[in-house]
Amino acid sequence: MQPKCVHCAGNHYSNAVKCPIVKQYRAELTKKLLSVNCTATTEINNLLYNPANFPPLHPSQKVSIAGTNNMLRTKLDELVNNMSKMNEALDKIVAKNEKVEQFMHDKIRSDKIIADDIELLKKNDKTLETNLVQHELKLKRHENLTTKHEDIFSKLMLPTLNEMSKVILSFNQDRQGRSIDRSLKTNLEVMRKQLKLAMEGKIY
Repeated sequence: MQPKCVHCAGNHYSNAVKCPIVKQYRAELTKKLLSVNCTATTEINNLLYNPANFPPLHPSQKVSIAGTNNMLRTKLDELVNNMSKMNEALDKIVAKNEKVEQFMHDKIRSDKIIADDIELLKKNDKTLETNLVQHELKLKRHENLTTKHEDIFSKLMLPTLNEMSKVILSFNQDRQGRSIDRSLKTNLEVMRKQLKLAMEGKIY
């Protein structure tokens, strides 16, 4: 948000040194203070000395008046110098004030950016949490499906394979009940033992 001067409606703060209204006011104030000294000096210079109107004074009184005039001029000079120093001090204060206001403006903008980033992190965290829940559900479904397939294999396929091995063994015998192919018999017996262990849920 840009600052707006209440004096000239410019894009600066109301107490800024660059404001034309403030510059004009300070210039007039300085001129007015300086004019006091100039007016006093001019009036003194414009006085016409008339001996009839100004009778001679005692020497001590002459010194006193001259000293008073010099003191007045010294005081006026000091006042002008002090006003100049005061103006410089005000300029420094205004400059520091502008820096502080700019710092506060930047801090507010930075705080807003940080707050927006925190909000975004919260949203991302919620999205991640939702994805994790969905992933866990998928894993659970996969485990259930695997368990179901294992149940089907153990309850249906393993008994069928066992019966098939028995039939094959029966065909591998001659009329006297002797094995025609001993290696086949051995392999089938090993397979039947493994099937039995698998049906019992044991590792073979």
